[in-house]
Amino acid sequence: MVLSGVRDIKKWSERMRQPMVDLYGEDNFQHLWGAWIDGFTNIYQQKGGDVCLSAVSKIRCPSLIVHGQKDTLVGQNHPDYLHATIKGSKLVNMPEGKHNLHMKYADEFNKIVTAFLTDCKSDL
Repeated sequence: MVLSGVRDIKKWSERMRQPMVDLYGEDNFQHLWGAWIDGFTNIYQQKGGDVCLSAVSKIRCPSLIVHGQKDTLVGQNHPDYLHATIKGSKLVNMPEGKHNLHMKYADEFNKIVTAFLTDCKSDL
């Protein structure tokens, strides 16, 4: 599974690791991250690889999908599937975004989310 390659946070780039270390402390973050990987792997194995596919079609609320097209962890097939399966969802692809697009492009990301939430509010 892909996640085994990112278990050791010391192998992460400084830019990706440091914000989490600053927030949680290095030892605590390593412990939390390892526990998350173990939990996700367990769910993945118990469900035969179907972590959420069978549940996605049940989503009935406004949904925003933001994807970085340079994300090496989550391929374009994932947001495309979500968008095709969640009725009325909105997909925004950020051409230069990677997995941390919400941090690197925080202003643009926040504008996208704010506009989406504002539109949802006006639909109430």
